[in-house]
Amino acid sequence: AADMLNASGPGNINVVAFSNGATLFGGAMSYVDPSIRARIDFQGIGGQWFIDQNTYGLHSSLNYRIQLDPTPYLTPSNWGKPYIVIPSSGPFQWNNPFQAHSFKNNYAPYIIPAQ
Repeated sequence: AADMLNASGPGNINVVAFSNGATLFGGAMSYVDPSIRARIDFQGIGGQWFIDQNTYGLHSSLNYRIQLDPTPYLTPSNWGKPYIVIPSSGPFQWNNPFQAHSFKNNYAPYIIPAQ
């Protein structure tokens, strides 16, 4: 993934990472040139790791979680982070914490399309 980002052409790079994909993205950032990181628009969806725009030097960073989704809180360093909370009573939400982490049923409708 880092090699693909480093080889990218001009313009911003849109990255959407779900669940442990956010953790993998955060780990890969040490291998990505800072000039490339500055072009990344990141969307974390139910991420196991909170990706902070300033820490990683990104163009932008949005971290979403469903109200009942326990996954973002499996990592203690995520506690108290400013996630964008999607209400658990929303039209795509199951009222079961074990189903709250479903990408297809809960998170997909909230992804902001690339501009």
